[in-house]
Amino acid sequence: MITLVEKDLLSYRAVFQANPKAPPATFPGMDHPEKTFSFLDEVADSPRNNGIAEFRHIGEARSYVRLQIGAYFWKFASQCV
Repeated sequence: MITLVEKDLLSYRAVFQANPKAPPATFPGMDHPEKTFSFLDEVADSPRNNGIAEFRHIGEARSYVRLQIGAYFWKFASQCV
């Protein structure tokens, strides 16, 4: 699994985690932040494939995905030979 998260979202998550008993916070562009942060916690707590990569703009995200897919194909091809 490839989990890409906008850099600002990780900052919002840190604020949310620092104040777990506070009333529900609002963050720009998020309808239900607690669900989003719960999903990220689930990914991070997974025993495998638990990496969360941050990006600032779409170009960084595309580059990361290309590298990851390339690594998967290389691993697959090297096992077939």
